[in-house]
Formats: sequence, structure tokens, C-alpha cells
Amino acid sequence: MAGMKPISASRSVAGLLLLTLLAGVPVVVFRKALFQTRSRATLVLNANDVNDVALGHDIPVVVENVPDGWSGAISVNSAQRFPFRSTPFRLKATVENGFKRHGINDLAVVLLDQNGAALPIKGSDGHYHIATVPNVTVHPELQVVDAEPTSRAIIVEEKVGYRSGVSGRPEWVTIRPRPGGIYDGKIHYDVQRNTSNEPRSAQFLIGDAIFEIQQRAPVAVQLPYRESFSSRVPPSPIWLLDKRDHGERIEAESRWFLDEQPGRQSTVTVEPGGPGGSNSLIIQNSQADSRPWATQLDLPEIEVETGARYVVSVFLKAEVPGSVTINFTQRTAPYQDCGLFQTVAVTKDWTEVTLPFRVSSENCGAKKNRLAIWTGTLAGKLWIANVSLGLSPTAVKKPAVR
Repeated sequence: MAGMKPISASRSVAGLLLLTLLAGVPVVVFRKALFQTRSRATLVLNANDVNDVALGHDIPVVVENVPDGWSGAISVNSAQRFPFRSTPFRLKATVENGFKRHGINDLAVVLLDQNGAALPIKGSDGHYHIATVPNVTVHPELQVVDAEPTSRAIIVEEKVGYRSGVSGRPEWVTIRPRPGGIYDGKIHYDVQRNTSNEPRSAQFLIGDAIFEIQQRAPVAVQLPYRESFSSRVPPSPIWLLDKRDHGERIEAESRWFLDEQPGRQSTVTVEPGGPGGSNSLIIQNSQADSRPWATQLDLPEIEVETGARYVVSVFLKAEVPGSVTINFTQRTAPYQDCGLFQTVAVTKDWTEVTLPFRVSSENCGAKKNRLAIWTGTLAGKLWIANVSLGLSPTAVKKPAVR
């Protein structure tokens, strides 16, 4: 605890501000000032005084011998303001009340007389500094892990006599019991596999310390998969996927990739207006191409099983009626058909296209496959909405009836 400097009152007035410590907790004491005019008093506060208080503890504020109708207020780090009219007043040092978890806090104290006139605090301008000290510190405070199952540890430092507990952890994080009840200054935990198509995160408490964990989404698309383009993020350029294939850690904003042949310059946007109030992805080509694959939208690395039956569904409409090709193939040479290659007509009205298929080759696993929509032969705008991919209903086994 930092040493307290003595607080002195101005000889021109009888105002006195005493800052003391009771039971290790800072206490601010104000005494009534004797003044010649009834509207002002002068209080002296040494702004360089620093006191420590454990996070979560009370800071008692005592005001004595004040005129009738007085009032006061304390602002914490300019974030929260706490008015008070009685004494003693207790202010809890918590994050919710505007205090820092660890560090110096600025408490701005204001006193008013019964006429609403300020009683200025000389020298310090009414500012009082208190350092909050947490009972527990953790390292790291944030941990980012991959989608695969993993085990990690958190280094925990506790104040003497304080024993931290863990609360608020998510279901996908398990705290490992301490072998033999021995505490080694660490909390060991296990993270389950992320089987969704989105990253996830959570915060939980270790004592009064906040620990945050973030888990990345799997690289491979998990089924069932639904895409309503609600994030309004356009497809990533195909060269990002090429870099990821070569071992670079690429955090692509979208799971979809736009692949175009040289000379093609399509415009891709995401806008509202899809079926059922969904968004739609719009690909606009200035002119048609004789090659259907000249412009294509790819969803790569889908987690499928060889021989299993699936169904893909998508809503389509076009500014100029024409056709697109929807296929499930290998995305690298020799670009083998993996069970789906279908050309479908697209009109000016929304049409749902539903295509069942069976994964036909062992070489069509997640590392090699893609679902692709070829749009090269269309001119103008093509709207794509509500893409879904999952097991075929006929592939779901029903329990036997006895």
C-alpha cells in the first residue's frame, strides 16, 4: 500500500479534509468549513496521494459537520457518477461502477451547499486517486484456439489467503480436476471440437479475473450448412484459397470464393430482397461468355462421406433468363466429377432448385472438393439466395419397428 501524505488545511479557512485508512480501506473524511460567506468553503486535497483497495471492496466516504441541505457526488474515471446526501457513503470498487480491474482510478469529488453552490477543493480540483488491485490475475487473459480439440493451461496468481473459483464457463470448455488436490498455480482445461460453421467465444470468471477464450471455425464446411448471406460479406478472391492450400493461415471473411478467368470482371454484392426476407448474393457480368466456368462461385472443403447421399438447394433468378451449372467436383486436377453436375434454367422470377446427389469417389473428401455455381454464360445480374446443403432425407435411417 502506498504511503499517505499528510493533508493540510488552508490557514485562511477552517476547512479540513482528512484522508485516512480504516482496516486497510481508503476513507475520505470531510469536515464542515467555517466561512465568512455562506456560499463557499475551501477544502485542501493532496492529488498525489495514492491508496490501494482490493477490487470489490468498499470505499467509505465520511462527511462531517456540513451545513443543512448539503449534497455530494463522486465520479469514477468519468464513466459513472454517484450522488449522495448522507454519511457515511460507501462506494464499491467494481468494474461495473467504473473502476479499472488493475490500475489508478480518478475519483472526482464534488460538494454543494444548500444553495447549490460548489465547495471547491483547493489544489487538487477535487480529484482523488485510488489504485484498484485485483485478487486474482491470469495469464493469458485471452486465448485463441483452433477448431480441433485441444488442452491448455491458464497461469493464475492469487493474493495471499485468497482461493479462486471458476464460474460461468461454457459447456464446450471443461476444467480438469487438480491431480491429488495439488494446486500448481495453473488451471488446466480442455476445449471440445467446434462442429459449427462459425467461430465461437466465451468469457468466464476465475475469482474476480475475466478470462476470454475464442475458438476458430473449422476450415472444412460442416453439414448441415445454411447460407442466407446475413453477414453481407461478399465472396473472397480465389487467390486467398490458393494461399491457404499452400499452408498459410488465411482468415477469409467468407466461406465462398469467386473464381474468374482472365478478362472477366464481375461485380459481386450482397443485398436484401431474397425469398422470405433473406439477403441475396448478386453477381453481375457485363457480357456473356461461351465458357460456363469463366465466372464461378465456389464453396470448397465440404465435410462429406464417400457413398453418402446429399441434397443441395438454392434459390435463383436472373435479369436475363439463361442457365447456370451447379456441380460438386474436385477443385484440383483432374477435376473429377464427385456426383453432381447439373445445368439448370434460370428465369426472372425466384425459383428454388433442389438437386440430390451421391458422393461417388473416395478422392472427393473435404481437402479436394467444392460445390460450384458456374455463371459465365449469363449476362446481367444473377441473384443467389438461401443455399443449403445436407444429408438427403432418404439417407436418414429410421428406427426399426418391432
